[in-house]
Amino acid sequence: MRFPEDWPAPGMQEWLARTRLLQMEFFGGDPAELGPDEKVEFVRKMVLGLFMEAAEVLGVVKSWKWWRVGNAAEFDRDHYMEELVDVVHFVGALAVMAGISDLEWAEAYAAKTEIVKQRAREGMQ
Repeated sequence: MRFPEDWPAPGMQEWLARTRLLQMEFFGGDPAELGPDEKVEFVRKMVLGLFMEAAEVLGVVKSWKWWRVGNAAEFDRDHYMEELVDVVHFVGALAVMAGISDLEWAEAYAAKTEIVKQRAREGMQ
C-alpha cells in the first residue's frame, strides 16, 4: 500500500484552523495568546484530558484485561471512533496553543511519516 499524494487526507485540511476557532468561540480566547503560566496550565489540562480519552479508547476494547479469565472480546467500532475523535480534539488544542498551523502540521507529519517508513524498511531487512 502506498500513501496517496495528497497525504494527509483532504478531510483534515484546516483542522487546526477550525480547532482554533472552536477554542476561541467556546472557551473564551485564542490559546496561542495565553501567557507562559497560563500555557503551562492549559497544557496540563489538555494532556490530562488526552490521557483520559486515550484510556477511554482502551476501555471500549473490553477484553484488554488479559488477567481476567473468560474475558470475552468485544469491539464497538462506533464508540471506538468517538473516543478517538476526542483524543484528536485534545491533540488539536495542544497544537493550537503552540500556534502550529495546518501547513506546519502537514509538513511535520509528512516528515515523520518518512522517518517511520524508513525505520520500517530497515526493520524488514
